[in-house]
Amino acid sequence: MTEMIDQLVGGSEQHFRSCVQHGIERALSKIGLDVDACVVLGILSTDSDPSHRIYAEPVESSLFIHNFSVASHLSEERTDSKLERNISDSYVRLRGERASTHFSRSRAGDLVTAIEEQYEFEGCTFFSSRFAPIGDYEMRTCVGLPTIDLEPFPQVDLSIAEWGFVVPSLQDAVIDECLIRADRAIWLPRPGEDLRPVGATEDIVQAAVVRLIDELVGRTTEMPVDLFYALNALTSLSYEGARAGGRVAIVNPSRMDVVPKVRFERQVSVHDARIMRKLLELSDDNIAILCYDQGYSLCAYGLGACHPAPDIVEIRVLGHAQWGASEISGE
Repeated sequence: MTEMIDQLVGGSEQHFRSCVQHGIERALSKIGLDVDACVVLGILSTDSDPSHRIYAEPVESSLFIHNFSVASHLSEERTDSKLERNISDSYVRLRGERASTHFSRSRAGDLVTAIEEQYEFEGCTFFSSRFAPIGDYEMRTCVGLPTIDLEPFPQVDLSIAEWGFVVPSLQDAVIDECLIRADRAIWLPRPGEDLRPVGATEDIVQAAVVRLIDELVGRTTEMPVDLFYALNALTSLSYEGARAGGRVAIVNPSRMDVVPKVRFERQVSVHDARIMRKLLELSDDNIAILCYDQGYSLCAYGLGACHPAPDIVEIRVLGHAQWGASEISGE
């Protein structure tokens, strides 16, 4: 097995694994999660060859998963039947792309389960990259973290709606961003030799935050909305020398129970930083700037209170260029 990996990644697998490990640890530390990560490289055959193997460094010998091909076939059947029920569009190519994506994620789930069942990784929760194709094989970079260290961190409620692939937490977004970059690094002309295959820590964390915010708002408005940079712009402005503070609520337009106390004559785009900054002064712990997506832009339409609901995203401005996002959930 070692010879196979040497052939596929040019003999640099230990260096690559170590760089990915330290890159993920640094990125997670940046958001307050100090953990020791372990990285496993999975080499899976894309043809009918059932000999799927996992190379785990620094474990002495490679792990041989006898039942992985069976689990993958079950995932394929399960995924296809689910897609037939849930995908109603008539575009054949889009249906095929979605089916391929769902199957890839199911296969990644089977791989993660197979790794977690090995005694060497007891007490760890694993995450798998999508994959990097190399010839007749696909390489998946998997990272394991102590489960006990992940449990205290908050998770997003994923039961509200299916809106693409939603990461459940900031730490999941950071890990996923690192694994996406690891897959990309394997495609380099000399795979595995990049000194920083996952990139700079600050870039990773920012990309993860942007994605988490966009997906939170996307699930609420059912439209892709770029909110991260708009919030940075308005919270960086002062108003008559005062630091920013207040609340913004992103509301699903289908909700009829959120009635503004003040409705604006003209709706304001959230990207209009100066006006939004003035409106922020009118909000407090009880009153928020109410926003919804019109199909072309996220706009503020009034001021009012929000009742607890899982499909409302609250942006709480904490100070100059400081803000946090969360879902308002009822009991």
